[in-house]
Amino acid sequence: AARWVVADDYPDGLPVEEFQAYEELFADMDAESILQLAVPSRADDEDFLRWGRKWLRQMTSPAAMRSVMQEAVAIDVRSELPSIAAPTLVVHRTEYAGSPMALSRYIADHVPDGRFVKIPGTDGPPWFDHPDAILGVLREFLSEIGVTAAVRTSARRSMATVLFTDLVGSTE
Repeated sequence: AARWVVADDYPDGLPVEEFQAYEELFADMDAESILQLAVPSRADDEDFLRWGRKWLRQMTSPAAMRSVMQEAVAIDVRSELPSIAAPTLVVHRTEYAGSPMALSRYIADHVPDGRFVKIPGTDGPPWFDHPDAILGVLREFLSEIGVTAAVRTSARRSMATVLFTDLVGSTE
């Protein structure tokens, strides 16, 4: 989301009370509820839930998560969307409860060359529920923008970030 909560000029945002409910859910690190919200197709998969509980514990502490969620309520990057120079694909699951579709549509509508596509499914992460649907959309988008977009954007100044992480002992 470019902005999570509603504002006078942003009626699509979440009401503050609803965002605070998300904040509590994540700050409490309620793994089952978080995973059921994000990946409902796996809500009855005990192996997945066991993995998810471990992943959440390793990801951050409850205090850090609360801090992140409290900061998220203040995020507003709507004014930056028109400066995005690359063709942009915004994909949203038709039944995903983790974020309103309007927040995704807003991004696509306010980024030059933005495209909004709905795909079937309930899960946020693209690799669980109907992964072929998102792969098809990505293939189509990438084939359409192809070399034309690379040539068009190469004349502009751009910034790229590359992150490489090597954990001690992980390559063994």
